[in-house]
Amino acid sequence: MTIEDGPNKQVISIDIDTVYQTLYYSALTIFLIYSVLNSSMYNIYLRGYSTEVYTVCCLLVTGAGISKITKLKWNVNFVFTVLVLLGLEALQLLVRPDLGLTTMLLFVLMSVGTSFEKTAKISLSILSVVLLFVILSSEIGLIKNVSWQMGNRVRQMLGFGTALRASKIMLNITWLVLYLNRRKIALLKVCILVLLNCVIYALTVSRLNFYIAILSILVVYLFQNRKILRYITAIAPIWFCICMLFSLFTTLKYDYTNQIQFNLNSFLESRLSLGQFNIATYGIGWLGSKSFTMNGIEYDAYGNSLLGIGSVYNYVDNLYVQYLIQYGILFMIIILAVLFIVSVRLKKNDKSKVILTLFMLMAIVSIVDDGMLKLQYNTFMLLAVEVMFGKLNNSHYDKDVE
Repeated sequence: MTIEDGPNKQVISIDIDTVYQTLYYSALTIFLIYSVLNSSMYNIYLRGYSTEVYTVCCLLVTGAGISKITKLKWNVNFVFTVLVLLGLEALQLLVRPDLGLTTMLLFVLMSVGTSFEKTAKISLSILSVVLLFVILSSEIGLIKNVSWQMGNRVRQMLGFGTALRASKIMLNITWLVLYLNRRKIALLKVCILVLLNCVIYALTVSRLNFYIAILSILVVYLFQNRKILRYITAIAPIWFCICMLFSLFTTLKYDYTNQIQFNLNSFLESRLSLGQFNIATYGIGWLGSKSFTMNGIEYDAYGNSLLGIGSVYNYVDNLYVQYLIQYGILFMIIILAVLFIVSVRLKKNDKSKVILTLFMLMAIVSIVDDGMLKLQYNTFMLLAVEVMFGKLNNSHYDKDVE
């Protein structure tokens, strides 16, 4: 775009890519900072502004998409991907309207003009700074650091509403570092990552996220340049489906009288029994259950439990089971189809074996965690869309964003 001014013909040039990136990454920065802080004890100051913040993010991201639309090359692959994502958005609005999830899906849809390399670097910086800020705030007393005893374990919240949130953000940070160093990761970075995860684990005692983080680090470091990753990722396209079916089967078939299943349920902190209870109570339909409500162990800014008197703890820390109940079978089928296509396309590229390995680990985490479809806990959702649009092979833009 140019503007001429009188006889001197001064030309003002507006670069569309710059406009797009400014709008998109501004929105992403606001979204990540707000999402993390709002899940911490700082939510006493922020919780009343969710609608305003998410609306601003939606407007910025929509503006980014509009600025880029003239440079899009419309083909079958592009149209298919847009229709799939719009379908997810429509289902979410129809079944359980949630402005936060709507905003997140809009981020995913409009990420077509981004380079995930840059997105990963920006997200890593933001998440690291905000996580450190919240933890330090809780340590020096700006916000409460609630601790509670569960059996022989003393768990600290580190300034968050639950003990799991800090470890979930740390796991996302770990994956982002591994992704950015996927070609070759230095031993020093490996040691730093292990140390940071050990510190978070020692304070929160969030076992499962810690185990997955350490496994991710070891697999990427030991096998990043080995052919073994080719064999590990051979079943990647159907791995999410396998994990979902395994998770659903073990939940439905859980029998507390079976000692092995009882011990597994205890190790998984009652995830099997809670999942079974909620399925029996709300059922699983094509379009989910609007009456489904979850009550978990969470604390407010004053250290008071948010689990109301007479309320039954029934929180489902299992993405597959939770989303099947909340959003239904159709929503989950679309999600699994997208992940299948993404994995197939990544599998064709030998340089993507580390990324595929991380995706497979995310599928495992989803059995014991419900945060893998939230950007603050899994920024790789934006990489999935980049792959869906075919940017790994053929760019849909006149100029690729680096």
